[in-house]
Amino acid sequence: MTPAWSEEVVVDGAVAYRVAREGDEFLAEWPGILSMRMRCDEDAPRIATSRGVEPAFIEKVRRGFLAGLVFHLRGGLAIHASSIAINGGAIALVGDSRAGKSTTAAALALAATTTVLADDATLVEWQHDRPIVRATESTSWLREDAARAFGLSPEGDKTAHRVGDEIDALSSTGAHAPRAFDLRALIILVFDDEAPQAGCLRPLEGLLQIRALLPAIIRWDRQDPERGRAEVDALAKLSGSVRMFEWTRPRDLTLLPLQIEAMLPQLRGVSLPHSNLR
Repeated sequence: MTPAWSEEVVVDGAVAYRVAREGDEFLAEWPGILSMRMRCDEDAPRIATSRGVEPAFIEKVRRGFLAGLVFHLRGGLAIHASSIAINGGAIALVGDSRAGKSTTAAALALAATTTVLADDATLVEWQHDRPIVRATESTSWLREDAARAFGLSPEGDKTAHRVGDEIDALSSTGAHAPRAFDLRALIILVFDDEAPQAGCLRPLEGLLQIRALLPAIIRWDRQDPERGRAEVDALAKLSGSVRMFEWTRPRDLTLLPLQIEAMLPQLRGVSLPHSNLR
């Protein structure tokens, strides 16, 4: 019997993943890659993988979006975001599957002393009333055009390999970080071809923060009112604890070095919510 999918995410005309609930069991599927089932009282999901899929790509899904769904099921806040460690703190780059999260994280890791903490899903924990991020991934996965912009080639370059027709992986930018990092800022990634070539980083305040983050929450069921209220409460707590910005820039990979150069000094100045951005 085909599940009644409560949500499907379509990328380039194909279903990238979908979720459903059948009684007390939750189901998620990445068609052609893997599927998982889990109940709230289970310690770990039951995973079935498809034949012929590269182990590295299966591991990407397990460490990324799948881990976010499990974290959400256990009451945690998982955000569709890449995250990096910089200046002793973490910054999350938030956006959908074509917002440039992985590309921006990889560019920052290559341009400065930063470490990739997560590529696809950032899991927010709380420690002494401060939001923290731990390393769950250390590899940035890039579309082919982005990989080539970094000078990587799937043919013969050991730092990249092909998965499917159009996805490459940038090799690990560093070992998993050994400790938790305070989450200091969330940056919403937006493409706008009318934006300045170097990009524009502007602060978000109040309800604009929650409005920007709600679509980025990794969740099972958007129709569950109780979980919806809990998510809004979690976002309100988070928005009072970190800085939040919107980064608008043209969709042009040739401008990426200029954009990163302009962005880095501002990121290094990000501190606690009530400090000035230097």
